[in-house]
Amino acid sequence: GGGGGGGVVVSWSLARLSRWAGVPAVPYDARASTYWTLFGLSLLSGAVYGYGLSLSPLLDDIAADFADAQGEPLSTAWKEAVSGAAPLGGIVVTPLIGLVSDRTGRLWVLVASAVLFCVGMVVSYVAHALWLLLVARFIVGVGMAMVLFAAPCYVSENTSARHSEVLVGILHMLFSFGFALFCAVVLAAPHHWRQLLLSGCAPGAAMLLFLLLFAPESVGWRLRGQPRQPAAGLVRGDLAVNDGAGFREQHQEQPQPQPQPQSPQQQRVGPKGGVYAPVADSAVGNGDDGRQGGEGRAAALASDAPTQHIGWWRAFFAGNLLAVCNAADKPLVYYAAQIFKKAGWQYHSSTLVVVVLALVSGFSVLAGLKVLRMASRRPQFLAAMSVVVLAYLLLVLAFGVAGEGAARSVLSVAGCILMIVSFQLGPGVLFLVIASELFPPSTRGLGVSINVVIMLLVSEALNLSLLTLFNGIGTSATFALFGTIFLAAGVAVFFVLPETRGIRTVSSY
Repeated sequence: GGGGGGGVVVSWSLARLSRWAGVPAVPYDARASTYWTLFGLSLLSGAVYGYGLSLSPLLDDIAADFADAQGEPLSTAWKEAVSGAAPLGGIVVTPLIGLVSDRTGRLWVLVASAVLFCVGMVVSYVAHALWLLLVARFIVGVGMAMVLFAAPCYVSENTSARHSEVLVGILHMLFSFGFALFCAVVLAAPHHWRQLLLSGCAPGAAMLLFLLLFAPESVGWRLRGQPRQPAAGLVRGDLAVNDGAGFREQHQEQPQPQPQPQSPQQQRVGPKGGVYAPVADSAVGNGDDGRQGGEGRAAALASDAPTQHIGWWRAFFAGNLLAVCNAADKPLVYYAAQIFKKAGWQYHSSTLVVVVLALVSGFSVLAGLKVLRMASRRPQFLAAMSVVVLAYLLLVLAFGVAGEGAARSVLSVAGCILMIVSFQLGPGVLFLVIASELFPPSTRGLGVSINVVIMLLVSEALNLSLLTLFNGIGTSATFALFGTIFLAAGVAVFFVLPETRGIRTVSSY
């Protein structure tokens, strides 16, 4: 009986999801339940993404479990392969996610991501051959990439511009908290690594049930292709968006405020009571979007904002430099536990430090969004990258100058915390923002997608080489090498990157 009832619930939920079924989803409005729905999805998406992000706390146990006949654990190269299998899945599927999401809907992509994530975790549990574990991690990476793309789209499309920045920022904060949750589970429940990975099915299954039972399809996706009206809630700053006649009748009789003559500076920011006016060749890049709401963003786009001509190839090169800089934190993402063990920390203490770093990273995301709304893009990015290079210098000193003991332990933690905070204040929050502002709308999708692929490839190259470099040239020399690379990238950004905040970018290509 219970199984039959569950089948009925699942069947009804799938009917709700289908755009061909005659059961329309409940429209979003400004009620508190809407925000709780989005927050619930963000919380579960963060847990799913964080659980699959890195195997750093379990990597040594996995290497020992797959020891050869002589009892030798996995080689360094195989450990890097296990760590890099999930990001490789993201690289393969990322170019396709946008197309699939646009055709099928955001919700179907999120449902598929939860299913793939659970499948990958189950296969990881039963994998007694190394190749099967690599396949399982690849599947997990595909699911994570789908979550990373679809969840921010879903949240931003179901809320106003006034709240979108905050809610998407909370979502990215919860991505970091999800990794902290995974490390905390590893620390609190010292079970076999297979059981710990299988526990990832809990957030995956919870996300799947939440989507099937409570979440309607994205409002923005349902309204795709329709002309945007001045009263559309996604632009006006409220959440009462519906594709039914009731909402249009509710708003069509309301008089629309007319824009008043303003100074050029006022026009650049946009009046709080401005109305929507579509502009074909404007980049959404005003730092005051969050304060001004949807009306402020639309008015800013329609205003006489300064226009800056940026060559397409210059924008492309600058975006790729930003992509390289965006890989600056990846040593900590993929191998934080191994780094702290080299610094003298024991297993439990190193895992605890990783939990603290993940929490610091999450709160730093919110701080970075706050700075983003107040500061210009270029100075914020360059200042943050300067501190990132300084953090690498501290790690060089920790492993190259300080002897084994308390000094090395303290310097390594200080360098890692400094790196995480500065990264999230700069490249972490600015990469996609600046990349989207560099390109005109006609080529923005192509340019940004290439920049993202470059970022993923650089991150994967680092993932597949870090432990080998540690063993080959030493930990201190490895950090010196990567610090030099990111210093060179930052210097190149200084000469190539223009200021993009509040500027219309027009390609000369």
